[in-house]
Amino acid sequence: MFFLVIYWLNPWFLFENIIYNPSYLFFFSALHLWTAFKLKEESSFTYSFLHVLSIGMAMQLHYSWIILAIMSTVLLYKNIVKVNWYGVFIAFVVIVISLIPYIQEFMQNEAIRSNEGNKDGERYIGWGGVHVYPVLKSFLYWLRYGSFIFTNKLITATNFDWLTDSYFLQQIFKYTYQVILFAFGAITLWVSFKANQFLYFRLKGSFLTRFTGSIEKEKWLSIYIFSAILGVLISAILSPIIFNYWHLLIIFPYALLPFLIYLQAYKGKKINMYFFPIIIYLLFVNLVASIDSKKFSHEVDYSTQVNQYLQKRFN
Repeated sequence: MFFLVIYWLNPWFLFENIIYNPSYLFFFSALHLWTAFKLKEESSFTYSFLHVLSIGMAMQLHYSWIILAIMSTVLLYKNIVKVNWYGVFIAFVVIVISLIPYIQEFMQNEAIRSNEGNKDGERYIGWGGVHVYPVLKSFLYWLRYGSFIFTNKLITATNFDWLTDSYFLQQIFKYTYQVILFAFGAITLWVSFKANQFLYFRLKGSFLTRFTGSIEKEKWLSIYIFSAILGVLISAILSPIIFNYWHLLIIFPYALLPFLIYLQAYKGKKINMYFFPIIIYLLFVNLVASIDSKKFSHEVDYSTQVNQYLQKRFN
């Protein structure tokens, strides 16, 4: 229940519910985790098919799909999922068939093949690893996703002109709001770091271990989280660009898990104390962001904003 609240009411999730490809990745993140957990106990054609399909469908939406592929490879190496290879094969066939329209367009469209006008065209696979900073930034985003220090577009673009006409009061509300969000965000960022440190010590000495037989759920989940971190780091090393937060939204649900494991381990039954305060805090942030932020405005309704976006994007 605590995970559902932090996930479904999280501004990292709700603020990205707009019409662009990263917004659709959350479903495939959830599908990947659910099917992997189902494959923990038994080999299944259906779950193996859906697991591979989650990677293939994410591939058609965003290049961060490689993170899911790396995660599945780690789980397979660790021998903590029981794969049905018939399901894997059929999923692969379905993915290839679904790519036929793209392949046809690729063969006919010179602009796609040459990728003209790409400002990053001089970069190469492995550019991120050579320059180090992209890898560090990606890991910092992992920590941010597990905290309440949300995107600056949500925090700093709020003006509170919907609350009062007084410029003086607007500035008071604006900077008070920013101080609260950045201060609380900084505290939770430290907790996120400690949670990942806790996870590290829990897995220390078993990073390369291959398991035989079944393992407890907490151990399995910790390895799954480790595979996500590894996926982020490897993709950042291979990437020819520096990631921004929307490039890594596919791992947002997984980044919350260390925080919850850590909280459960150290707070136990006291976790209920944080439940309603966090709900109130998240609802407050979402309310403000939904009517006064860089992506949403109280001046027009949602349908009008969508139409304006589509007209700007495709006209």
